[in-house]
Amino acid sequence: MLATGPSGTPQNVALDLFANSGRLIRSAKQAGQDLHEARLTVGKVPAEDDNGVPSSDDRFQVKLSGTLVTWDGRLASDTAAVADPVQTAWMTTGNRGGVVTGSLTLSPSRSQPMAGSLKVDGKNDLAKALRASPTRFAGPAFGGGTGKVSFAR
Repeated sequence: MLATGPSGTPQNVALDLFANSGRLIRSAKQAGQDLHEARLTVGKVPAEDDNGVPSSDDRFQVKLSGTLVTWDGRLASDTAAVADPVQTAWMTTGNRGGVVTGSLTLSPSRSQPMAGSLKVDGKNDLAKALRASPTRFAGPAFGGGTGKVSFAR
């Protein structure tokens, strides 16, 4: 979430962090940050039309401590080169107290719009906050290139 501290400059504050990689979770812990496990599933939508033809849509699901976020759809056919890296940085309370920071930089070679539907299931605070959010957009999808995650104390 975006918050303003004593400096008066809005900055990203991480209320919770998730990853689907045990190595990434361990690296964050060594830097004093708690990452919780997220389960990621990617596959085809398990549905058929009225004629019994299987759906060609893709399904992307992320389970985060009692919240299930599901996107069903497809990537648009047009791709675009990505000129500038995609970057974000955050601050959060460290697992030993104090403030710790992190950043993510993606340098993909291409992006594609995503056409589909986004659904949030769950009864916990995260699910309620996501459902209450006016933003219900997924995408773009990135491909190729490199990425870097950094954690600092």
